[in-house]
Amino acid sequence: MNLYSTKRALWAAGVVLAASIVGVAAFSLFWPVGVDAWQAAPTPEAAEGAGSTLQQVPPLPRYAAIWQRDLRRPLYDEAPPAVAPRPRPALRARLIGTAVEPGFACAFFATGKGKTVTRGVGETVEGAEIKSISDGSVTLLFAGEQLTLNVEKKEGRR
Repeated sequence: MNLYSTKRALWAAGVVLAASIVGVAAFSLFWPVGVDAWQAAPTPEAAEGAGSTLQQVPPLPRYAAIWQRDLRRPLYDEAPPAVAPRPRPALRARLIGTAVEPGFACAFFATGKGKTVTRGVGETVEGAEIKSISDGSVTLLFAGEQLTLNVEKKEGRR
């Protein structure tokens, strides 16, 4: 499109828009409106005499619940009652022994199912992460708490 045809298209659009505005204005002015819409509402005295059904305004005490409401109250429900914290689950693994060498450490555990497993630092046993292993003890992170397990010493063994 060149400049001349663009100008002509814009002028045509302007003329159509102006004509539609004039048409809407003429339509709204000359369209017949019902007589009932222009009449004033009847007064209660006139309505009683005419026998029409006019809604009665409820008495003022009926609205008391609205104006007695505290507008400064919280806009949210109260917090639910605090739930008792769950008891910490019991660690079902027992430390049987440890093996500590320079550059190497492992621990021997008896699981809750009766199996014996060997684990190193960073591994897990029965849901507890092993943080450190020393001679005769292991530090675990279990249920968000740090626990230290010691090797169980049995009577009668030397």
